[in-house]
Amino acid sequence: MKFRTDYVTNSSSSSFILGFKDENDYNEFIKECKYMDYEPVLELIETFKKFTYSKDHTGIMTKKAGHRPAYSFGIMKKIKKQYIIPIFVPHLGCPNDCTFCNQKSISGQTKQVTAEDVKQTIEEYLKSFKDESLHKEVAFFGGSFTGIEEAKQEELLEAAYEFVKNKQIQSIRISTRPDYIDKEKLKLLKKYGVKTIELGVQSTNDYILQRCRRGHTFEDVKRASKLIRRYGFTLGHQVMVGLPESTRLDEIRCAKDVIKLKPK
Repeated sequence: MKFRTDYVTNSSSSSFILGFKDENDYNEFIKECKYMDYEPVLELIETFKKFTYSKDHTGIMTKKAGHRPAYSFGIMKKIKKQYIIPIFVPHLGCPNDCTFCNQKSISGQTKQVTAEDVKQTIEEYLKSFKDESLHKEVAFFGGSFTGIEEAKQEELLEAAYEFVKNKQIQSIRISTRPDYIDKEKLKLLKKYGVKTIELGVQSTNDYILQRCRRGHTFEDVKRASKLIRRYGFTLGHQVMVGLPESTRLDEIRCAKDVIKLKPK
């Protein structure tokens, strides 16, 4: 079975993403799940499949490291093969210690990232890419990027943006919290050529968010999602199943809530 592995960057990492290339891959995955205790996963996949906007979108799933298994789902636009250059900023900008998260363990990285690190990482990946015609994207993972102090954001973004201006890469994406989105932050991201913003939604149930010590509400998610789309960014959402006190009904409700916000 062949899954998309665009975001898989380290074979020793406990974080990975599976994507369904087509209907046959999806069906094969479902068959395998039926032999395991994956009923909540199967049900949530079915919900995403039911509400998929078109043949241009599909579901993705991530297994997260932590004390208990949890799976993260989203709707993302299908694109032709691309290269992802991952840059990890573990816990930078994160005000909370969420119950499910240890980014330093997930990424295997402990030191703070500098502009020179960004430059070296991009250059190393570019040397390894065999097909120059494929879309190349730099992705900042592992922290709440817009929660980092502005000078540090600009330092990291400027280093990556040089490669965009030189047409060595085509886009930049960042991950952040919904309560760390406002007009000024979005203007800064626009300035440095960011195309995609992925929000860590995790759940649309405020009680579950509180139990996870997330520090934001579903209202923050709705406000941030609308603002991101209004400013012309591609919007991504990350949600999780298996969170403390979350039930199957909570997770199905969450999937439906997220889809209404139209991530691309």
